[in-house]
This record gives sequence, structure tokens and C-alpha cells, in this order.
Amino acid sequence: MSGVLERPARSWGSRPIPGRAHELLHSFLPSEANGRHVRAGTLQKNALNNEGLPASDAAWLAMLEKLKSFRELEDDWDGQGAHGPSEDVVNSAIDLLEIIRYEGELPAPSAVAPSPDGSVLIVWQEQDGMYCEVEVVRPSFAEVMLKLPGQETLHWTIPN
Repeated sequence: MSGVLERPARSWGSRPIPGRAHELLHSFLPSEANGRHVRAGTLQKNALNNEGLPASDAAWLAMLEKLKSFRELEDDWDGQGAHGPSEDVVNSAIDLLEIIRYEGELPAPSAVAPSPDGSVLIVWQEQDGMYCEVEVVRPSFAEVMLKLPGQETLHWTIPN
């Protein structure tokens, strides 16, 4: 897979592709939170991995590949009765990450994981205590939780 960054061809749900990722996040914040600064990290554009790709590109590619692997999960993938995520849910999570990646304002997520209820989790966590979890629960619909240091935890949905 190449590290070439291409603009996603479609919008996420009924939302058009935004001009910038931070506008994407702010546009989905509840109205009482719009005045707060949402900081999600700094990209290290000059660091290279062992394949000669910028480290940030390698991290994005790894997360996108891991998400793609969730298409293969079937029911009971964990041996405890978990539901496998539908292809539409996985594709929605991939589309959302591709939009955010293309805009270049946020680092790659810290983790992606399937949930036992068939949803897909996307997590950003930073050393300063910022934690954001996006759970794609059905096609083109996600629940978001954001915890910034010293502030109340915020919850909203995309689209809201």
C-alpha cells in the first residue's frame, strides 16, 4: 500500500467533506462547547519510519489497515458472543478516518477496535490527558466522547 494521500471521493453520511478537520470536530460539538479549544495533537512530519514513509503516514496506514481487517470478523469473534461489525459500519469508520487524515489537522488515532456490540471504536489519547473516543454504531452515525484536562467530559453524536 502506498503512502499517497488521496481525497476521499464521498461525504460521510449527509455531511459534506469539511474544509479542515478541526472545523469537522467543531461543527459536530454541542453548541455549549463550541467556544472551547479542541486540541488533538501535533503531527511529526519529519520523522521517518523504517519504510521511508513519514511516521505519521505509517501510523495512519496501520490504523486504516486494522480497520479493514474488521470486515473479516464474524459473530462470536471474541469467543464470548460478540457481534461482528457489519461491512457498512466498518466502511463508515474507514471513510471518517480518511476524511480526517486527508485534512491533516489530527494525528493518527491511538487505537481502533471492534466492540462486542458490533460497533467500531476509534480512540485518540495524548500524554497531556486528552482522550477522545468515536464509536461508529451504525452506518454514517457515531457517538463521540471527549475529555480535555480540567474540563467536563463532552458527549455528542455525528451527525448531531
